[in-house]
Amino acid sequence: MQSFYASVEKAKNPTLTKKPNVVAGDPSHRAGVVLAACPLAKQYVVKKRKH
Repeated sequence: MQSFYASVEKAKNPTLTKKPNVVAGDPSHRAGVVLAACPLAKQYVVKKRKH
């Protein structure tokens, strides 16, 4: 279930099939949390940015 939303995005957009995919918050506000990551994206480390 952790990668459900990422799987939905890949189903909607086939160009993402073999790419790391993360579903997160609103990029215009530069805030939010990672909601889902596909297994390929989980190979990478996502870190909170220090302000």
